[in-house]
Amino acid sequence: MSSVCSTCHAEIEWAKFAKSLRPVPLDRGLWPNGNLEVVSRHQDGTPLVAVVPIAERDGLPLRRAHFVSCPDADRHRRGD
Repeated sequence: MSSVCSTCHAEIEWAKFAKSLRPVPLDRGLWPNGNLEVVSRHQDGTPLVAVVPIAERDGLPLRRAHFVSCPDADRHRRGD
């Protein structure tokens, strides 16, 4: 689902971690320094992502969490 960050107003896409189904905002597009790979889709259509180990990242279409680029990331992180 496409959206906009509530603090920096960057375009983001919502995904879920494949293992935990916890939501994670993604920066739009592919990123050479990313570490998340879309591995499937949830039944609701939301992308499911998994963390890719450094040794396996070459040549993959990688995404990155918006927490990496958002200047206000600390305001959005949950402490659990």
